[in-house]
Amino acid sequence: MPNSPVTDSQQQASALKRSEDLPTPSGAAPSPIAERIDAERVRILYSVAPFNILIHVLASSVLAYAISGTVDGSLLAGWYAVMLLVCACCWALQHGYHDTDKLADQARVWELRFAAAAFVTALVWSALLLFLFPAHSVPHQILIILVICSLAFGSAGAVQASMISFVAFVATTLLALFLRLMLNGQQLDMYAGLLLAASFPVWAGIFFRLHKTIRQSLLVRFEKESLVEELQRVESQMKQALSEEAVILDTALVGIVFIQERRILRCNRRMEELFGFGPGELAACSTRVLYGSDQIWHEALRRIEANLLRDGLHDEEMEFSRRDGASIWCRYAGRALEQGDMSRGAVWIFSDVTKRRQAEQGLSRANAILIDAIEGIPDAFAIFDREDRLVQCNLRYLEGVGLGVSRGEAKGMSFEQLVRNAISRGEPIPPEYGGNVEAWVVERVRRHRQPDGDFVQEFVDGRWIHARDRRTAEGGIVSVRTDITELRRNQARAEFLANHDPLTELPNRRLLEDRLRQALIQARRNQNMVALMMVDLDRFKTINDRFGHRFGDAVLLEAARRLCACVREVDTVSRMGGDEFVILLSELRQAQDAALVAQKILDAMSRPVEAEGEVLRITCSIGIAEQHANGDDAQALLKAADIAMYAAKESGRNAYKFAAATAAVVSGGRVDRH
Repeated sequence: MPNSPVTDSQQQASALKRSEDLPTPSGAAPSPIAERIDAERVRILYSVAPFNILIHVLASSVLAYAISGTVDGSLLAGWYAVMLLVCACCWALQHGYHDTDKLADQARVWELRFAAAAFVTALVWSALLLFLFPAHSVPHQILIILVICSLAFGSAGAVQASMISFVAFVATTLLALFLRLMLNGQQLDMYAGLLLAASFPVWAGIFFRLHKTIRQSLLVRFEKESLVEELQRVESQMKQALSEEAVILDTALVGIVFIQERRILRCNRRMEELFGFGPGELAACSTRVLYGSDQIWHEALRRIEANLLRDGLHDEEMEFSRRDGASIWCRYAGRALEQGDMSRGAVWIFSDVTKRRQAEQGLSRANAILIDAIEGIPDAFAIFDREDRLVQCNLRYLEGVGLGVSRGEAKGMSFEQLVRNAISRGEPIPPEYGGNVEAWVVERVRRHRQPDGDFVQEFVDGRWIHARDRRTAEGGIVSVRTDITELRRNQARAEFLANHDPLTELPNRRLLEDRLRQALIQARRNQNMVALMMVDLDRFKTINDRFGHRFGDAVLLEAARRLCACVREVDTVSRMGGDEFVILLSELRQAQDAALVAQKILDAMSRPVEAEGEVLRITCSIGIAEQHANGDDAQALLKAADIAMYAAKESGRNAYKFAAATAAVVSGGRVDRH
């Protein structure tokens, strides 16, 4: 039905007011519709720009030709050239606008550029009026006035989309024309100027009306487009929400059902799975199918409907019956769509709590077993509540904290009280706390209350305790203290044996190779040398066979002691196995230093050995490999030293030999070359 004139007028007035209100306060971002209106107005300006430029070129050409004989030719030519240049710049501006991206927030900038071009064009026309106006040629004067008026009033329609462009061109040219008429001094010209001034408000009013009409029409258009876009967006969101709702219902881990008049209208797949129904089989069924008997159903209905009528909601746990007759415990909660009106129905959520109920039923039986189990735990065990007070513990825990009270008396004490009692009864404070009791108490309580916190504490008496504290579901703490003193000792012994010989406790091959690699790196850095000595006891197998392995072990221990006494602290003596030792000499300046150590070892080994009541003399053979002559890696040095050691044995034993062509072996004052 068409709108009445009054309605259309009201709508136009409302739209116009909204259009006038579009400019935003200083510093605030303009509204999207205001930006779109500005962009469309600027597009209208530049769409008519080529026609206006053509009109200005034609008009200036006609006038230049018409008045060429009445004014100075050079001035006229200069003016005409300037006019063509301005028109060319306007044409370039128009092309620049069409070639760039039409960003809405740049519309005002392009409008100002257009207005500036219009103002410059108006100044050129004003120059014609003020400086090139024919003084004595009335026909030419009339022609110029007519052309200027036509351009001014014609451009008012062309720039009606921009108020600033109107003022820049029309007002400027008409002001120049008014001044020209008034300056002529002729009575007729003055009347014409006054008539022009009087008619300008009329033209301005017409322009402002057209300008508002454009803004109004653009506002209505863009508001309709925005409304359509908003409706489409809302419709899309509604469709998406419905789709997401369906997905949520079908993927929920709880049963969701809508019940009205004691019948199931809709439910999700989880609800059907809980009660053993197939897809869609619960729809339109009576709620009776969820209960084991009519009596249970009617009793539940009385409770449910009473609560819904009174409070609008119901929440309880109850035993239901599945389709196959099996029992299932569910916590179900429902809310009426409208309190006091059961006809509107209610929405219900069913959660399977069967396992929890079964666990609760067995909890009482487990409590007795738990108490016995706590006492059977070899570790110190305690449970604290959320206020950090002792709830339960075994006797071992009481012994650890040194209470000196019964378990019943200890219950209810805070962990901080237990710590302070233990300190008062002699629990040592770690040395790093310097005897500060308060600092140690604060640290113990912090560790205890830290969720999932484990720490190992070493006491000054040599004991090691492993403490484990865990948060319970109720916010309490389960605390376990394990004496790991023996374990730590075994670990330390295992770590030691992993890198040392079990008999002599000297570094083994693994530790030697690690130290050798480090020594080689250090030697390269400090520009010194490393030597490796392979020491093998001569005829040790004979000693073992004659005196037994126990005597042989005693000889090996004595040999290890003498070897260690012959080297520096920075050197390493290791046992490779059997009667074979390796000595790492680091930070040497020359190979002769290794020879001195080798001779010292030969002298030390030659002294009598007393073991198991027997006295005998032992000797050794030594192979020496030095870094620069025998390679720069651990394996090469070990191999070279081993070869040199066997060479020393072959040369008569009780000697040392260098594994290098220029090295010497000294044995009993004799020097041999190898």
